[in-house]
Amino acid sequence: MSRTRSIELPVFVVSLIMALSSAAFAQQRPAGYDALDEPVPAKPAPAVTAAPVSSTLPSSTPSDPSVAGASADLGGIEVNADQLEYLSDRKMLIGRGNVVVSRGTESLKADYISVRTDTQDCHAKGHVYLTREGTVWEGEELTYCFKTEQGDFGEFKMFMDPYYVTSKESTRASPREFVLYNSTITTCEGAKPEFLMRAREAHVYDQLHLRAKGVVFYLGGVPFFYSPYFKADVNGEG
Repeated sequence: MSRTRSIELPVFVVSLIMALSSAAFAQQRPAGYDALDEPVPAKPAPAVTAAPVSSTLPSSTPSDPSVAGASADLGGIEVNADQLEYLSDRKMLIGRGNVVVSRGTESLKADYISVRTDTQDCHAKGHVYLTREGTVWEGEELTYCFKTEQGDFGEFKMFMDPYYVTSKESTRASPREFVLYNSTITTCEGAKPEFLMRAREAHVYDQLHLRAKGVVFYLGGVPFFYSPYFKADVNGEG
């Protein structure tokens, strides 16, 4: 049986072989191989720049922004409201909340009023009060022009001392004359007056003179008299 003999190489021979092997391997390493052993620095994140915000409204915006707690003067009439908005394309100023349109001693108050800046035509809605020369008109909706002092008041209430007047329909025919339709006239306060008159048509002149047609007199809710015509002055002279 043959025996295998081990061969022991001298130490300097082993060292020489390892050195030659390392040199040969270094020549075969791909470019950048040494960089794999070193940490790769992270790339800085790109800077983010915010786009500028335009301070003007787009050209398609139909109106200027609303202004809270503002007032405006429109050629002799003054408008005050919790909020005002101007619609330039419609030449209209809109007031919302505690709106007051005034000229001298004449004033129009409502929850909402739109005013044409060129004609001074007003459209008021909600708790409407028109005060002129001591006379107060009250209703829920009306149209009124400060230039011509004419308007359509619709259903309303008014007080002309000593008369309380309510009407289903009314117009202001001229600065001196109001025309009322299907109106109730009484000197009693409250929702259910003991005495009242119901007129088919009534006219008020100069805030002083009341003229009515087709008048039925009621007492305690019962009709007791009819008159084709009735007249009275607000100073108490009938």
